[in-house]
Amino acid sequence: VRITSYYTKTGGIDEAVVVDYDGSKSWEILQSRHCTIRPVLKSPIVFSQVLQNGYYGFSKVLSASYGEYPQYAPDRITQRMLEDEYSTRSKNLLITGRSYTFDQTIIDDYDQGFQPVTYEEYEYHNRKYIRVKANCNYAKVRLSNGQIYSNGDFVWVEVTPVDWLIDERTQTLVSQNGLLAGIRFHDQEEYDGDFSKTEMKKYLDKYMSKDLFQSRTLTKSSYMEPEEKKQNEINEKEVKKRKNPYGFNFGQVSEEDIIKGAIESGVAVFLHGQSSEGKSARVKQIDPECVIIYLRNATPESLNGKSVYNAETGEMIDVKPTWLKKLEERCEKEPDKYHIVFLDEITNALPSIQGIAFNIVLDREVNGIWQL
Repeated sequence: VRITSYYTKTGGIDEAVVVDYDGSKSWEILQSRHCTIRPVLKSPIVFSQVLQNGYYGFSKVLSASYGEYPQYAPDRITQRMLEDEYSTRSKNLLITGRSYTFDQTIIDDYDQGFQPVTYEEYEYHNRKYIRVKANCNYAKVRLSNGQIYSNGDFVWVEVTPVDWLIDERTQTLVSQNGLLAGIRFHDQEEYDGDFSKTEMKKYLDKYMSKDLFQSRTLTKSSYMEPEEKKQNEINEKEVKKRKNPYGFNFGQVSEEDIIKGAIESGVAVFLHGQSSEGKSARVKQIDPECVIIYLRNATPESLNGKSVYNAETGEMIDVKPTWLKKLEERCEKEPDKYHIVFLDEITNALPSIQGIAFNIVLDREVNGIWQL
């Protein structure tokens, strides 16, 4: 993957040393933006945490995943779907509060300095993406999804975990893949070997290091400017609120406790997930004798009851459905306990049955006659 030349921090007077496609040593002018950045991280704090999750992966080298970064363009169908969600301002496309900064200068404009452009991150069906404007001097460019784009096209790029190769001897992490191109190595015509003064180093420290690890709690806010620190705290609060609007502490309460808490508050609960994930088991832990209604096979009569003609009086008599009779018997027998009605597979039921089921849940009423 990502077979290309990438920068090293060494170089001559007017050129930077790069590792070429085949692994050999090559050269690139200092103002070039053509080569890839393959970050190297040296931090005792991060190293000690990453080492605990290490695994033997690429070429049997000790590896680990840490941090996230936009890396791969998804397929054409996903691109179109995300663009539709974006253009219609769909509520399914959530802003996470995180963002990524790049250089918007055309790749062959050697004289123009760094011009930052920031793209915010979106979450869609538990995956994260950014919407980037293609910036290239070529007529066409082919990305990792095999699709061809032109300068100025908008492309969605998925944010995924970054894989690092671990050097235990030097306690260094080297990114397995090149992550980014388009940044000048240096803004001067000569290089004295002091990497700390280069435009590349400034970009790594000010932007890329924060972008890589902004989702990690290890990011030290003390390294930020006061304005950055304040904005970062605001962003973190917004993200936490979106992900957990009711303030549940998931480390201290179980899913069963959350469901029970909602029931005790008079709130109907919708459990969503794949088949055989234990939705009914969670409910049965709260009420082992809960009344289960299988909506896939339900009929209007089995849910709402039926009307029967009384020949003696000439009137129609409303008869309660069987599940409601059972529920009322349990409530009368054990009035101090919670008794749950569990409507199973509501999304697999016929639309007419779904409508009746939602009326029962939301109105707490059966057939407009019997109150729950």
